[in-house]
Amino acid sequence: MNNHYYLDENNRPVGPLSLEEIQEKSKSGLLPSDLLVTQEGAAEWRRLGTPSSPPGFRLERVLPDAVASILRAVAKVLNGRFINDSIDVARDVGCYAVAAAGGLAVICGIVAAIKGGSMMPLGAGLVLAVLAAGAQYVAVRSFAANDGLLASSKTRVSSFALLDCAGLLALLGAGSLIVGAIFVCVRVGAWLPLVPAALTAAFWTYFGAVALHPESVNVAAGQASGGEEAVGLATFFLRALLKLLPLYFFAMAALGVLVAGLGLFDLAGPLLPFTRLSIVPATLERFAFGESFVGIVAAIGACLFPLIGYAVYIACSLPLDIWRALLGVPAKLDALKR
Repeated sequence: MNNHYYLDENNRPVGPLSLEEIQEKSKSGLLPSDLLVTQEGAAEWRRLGTPSSPPGFRLERVLPDAVASILRAVAKVLNGRFINDSIDVARDVGCYAVAAAGGLAVICGIVAAIKGGSMMPLGAGLVLAVLAAGAQYVAVRSFAANDGLLASSKTRVSSFALLDCAGLLALLGAGSLIVGAIFVCVRVGAWLPLVPAALTAAFWTYFGAVALHPESVNVAAGQASGGEEAVGLATFFLRALLKLLPLYFFAMAALGVLVAGLGLFDLAGPLLPFTRLSIVPATLERFAFGESFVGIVAAIGACLFPLIGYAVYIACSLPLDIWRALLGVPAKLDALKR
């Protein structure tokens, strides 16, 4: 027996029931004839009267069905638990990296003070350590606020079809980035182009995983008008970016600590040539230990990502909420008339 679910008047799934049972309830007047139903294990919702594709081999469906099977397999690996657990780990490791940057600032200040015979570098290191502590507090509090926004209310879209396509394109883009970066590295004989490509590919991979599991950002399938669909999709992309902010935070904080640690031993330039592009005034370099200063500041600056993300989400959500409220006015007027 093929089990099915249907959406009640509050857009909550009810079931499982056989399709015949749902149809009988609809014919008897217990359920509306236009309600949305889906088969157990499927992502698509359809009208009760809409016929499903007939079984059997269909040549024009071979490639789409193959892609759908591969996408389902990938979605099982990049599941909601993987998304949440790995993002939590990235957030925790990023916080440890910021704390390590504060410690490195003090160490670099002591080393520079001993080498230069001046207490100015030590003072600069202590100031950076205090800034690292304050920035870490801002990051932790901002992440808590962002989690509250993600869990605040559920939004809905009529179908996950567009999100599945977005997930597929994001995963294909991530794979293409890695392949292209490897090709460039082989051609130029250097590994450096692989670093930004790997970081960007990781972001797109996680975005694809979230698109395949929209429930991880509190987005559900349900009956929605065209305007509600637009609001739901816009809200999904905002929530997906907010969900992925810990990855940016982790990448910047970890990279900053790496640069700071290598700079302490004068290895940042030879091993990470991009640090040479940093413009550090001679006086600042003398008192603030060159590349290490750049890495420590980068790690501290990473703490602003969650705060900026919170502000952007609030600013963009305001017009979306107004639009959602306006779309709900006709239904409320109809209810008042009845």
